[in-house]
Amino acid sequence: MSERALTILAGPNRKLPDRRAHEVFEDQTRTRPDAIAAVHGSRQLTYGELNARANQVARALLARGVSPEGVVGVVPAGCPLKVS
Repeated sequence: MSERALTILAGPNRKLPDRRAHEVFEDQTRTRPDAIAAVHGSRQLTYGELNARANQVARALLARGVSPEGVVGVVPAGCPLKVS
């Protein structure tokens, strides 16, 4: 793929916020909880719904002893990875 094509696909250059990604997401959740945040096929999740799911995952990780700044791996369902 050419550099020009990559530039077009990347979209306009914008200054990045001086905050972490989850902080920007939480701002959107507070100001626009009913706005669409994610789309996969015909399925849509609002910021509020996605935030509720993220909090559910966070609580489950904390309950299993992961620290608030801990690092976890994510393995997609159906992945043939075997853990011994």
